[in-house]
Amino acid sequence: MVVAGERKLFGTDGIRGKANVPPMTPDTALALGRALARLARERGDGAAGEAAPLLIIAKDGRASGDMLEAAVAAGFASSGGDVGLAGLLPTPAVAYLVRRFGATMGVVVSASHNPADDNGLKVFGASGTKLSDEDEARVEELMAQTGGATIVEGGSAPGRIARSDQYAAEYVAELVTVVAGDGRLDGLRIVVDCANGAASEVAAEVFARLGATPIVLNAAPDGANINAACGALHPEQMAATVVRERAALGVAFDGDADRAIFAAADGEIVDGDHVLALLAGRLAAAGELDPPIVVGTTMSNFGLELALKQRRIRLLRADVGDRYVKELMDQTGARLGGEPSGHILVPALSIAGDGIVTTLAVCAAMRAAGGRSLRELVQDVPKVPQVIRNVAVARKIALAELPEVAAEIADAERRLSGIGRVVVRFSGTQPLARVMVEGADADLVAEIGDHLAAVVKAALGDATAAETRASE
Repeated sequence: MVVAGERKLFGTDGIRGKANVPPMTPDTALALGRALARLARERGDGAAGEAAPLLIIAKDGRASGDMLEAAVAAGFASSGGDVGLAGLLPTPAVAYLVRRFGATMGVVVSASHNPADDNGLKVFGASGTKLSDEDEARVEELMAQTGGATIVEGGSAPGRIARSDQYAAEYVAELVTVVAGDGRLDGLRIVVDCANGAASEVAAEVFARLGATPIVLNAAPDGANINAACGALHPEQMAATVVRERAALGVAFDGDADRAIFAAADGEIVDGDHVLALLAGRLAAAGELDPPIVVGTTMSNFGLELALKQRRIRLLRADVGDRYVKELMDQTGARLGGEPSGHILVPALSIAGDGIVTTLAVCAAMRAAGGRSLRELVQDVPKVPQVIRNVAVARKIALAELPEVAAEIADAERRLSGIGRVVVRFSGTQPLARVMVEGADADLVAEIGDHLAAVVKAALGDATAAETRASE
């Protein structure tokens, strides 16, 4: 059994919630901006006599994004920092841009794959990586300390806020060079579902500049249509379009474009586990997977572990969340990691998980394989029967403190006879408990999944459990 820990404001992927409802309010965003400026001062960034600290902010297409962007920017500028507004850009763009422009920090206003009425605040440090748990705890302390007060060292003037198209231009220029040598996509027909999200203004340009013919879906964000029956959580439209348009493959991003779910030419879905196996094989063949390790998560299908084992590659499992995958990669020296949801980390190509970069890497693997189809390249990755049940909960209590739930989980593991897994954990971004069961017997797996979902529902809430393909 695996249970994710809780934090007061920051979850698995930043601060997240219903827009304009605590904590996802302009007050919180303003306090965050002030706290980040204060943290920059503590670290000596932009100290007296030096340039002011710089914060770069990007967002997805949610209606509440303008409001929250403005509040974060006002908080940071009111405390003496400069702000660069990058506009509609994927989360990984900010990871790149903070390093490219020497920024102190970056913030992304996005709730990723969540519905349009949610929003979130993700923070990146100067290195282009998300803040550590310790840094997030310090930010929360500073948010509480600053409250409504403007903190400007020595009475200095407030910072400046400027919007620039240069940020998007630099990000696109980086992407078209990220896969060296075999990165050209001349003649490739690819369906691109932007989920009406952050990739809507840049994805097609990247693929077109590399010679591909992008067939673009859902690239017209109106504030309310992000992730709505489209994108990585709903790839069916993309897959059907691949077949209808006779494309070589298709890709569906999520709202902030750090995830990518694919469809092969026959319309079959190719998820993050398939992609990890494909890229691991290519890296290993090129002598670039040293050590021979891939980092997945507790939700990675056992079939991935089997496929990697055949290639003499070991799968390590981190807690769910790209930050935890990245931490384990750093600890072990692994050069590839990711999640079934399509969040893939290839440090040699990108500082952060980037759906567009993942797509370029998959296309490069297809070309390197002599034009073999995506379906052929992943057909040796078996998928052990797995179900994921989402249970909406009224409260989050450590499941180890609920004896009746722990007992039922232990019984489920016994029934799987050592040839399956049970993972019960709270979502770090939504009021959900996720129940994952996998094993050799599909009927037994489904039965146990339904039973455990009912047990968790009875213990923690009275909302509906439903199966989903998504995970953080």
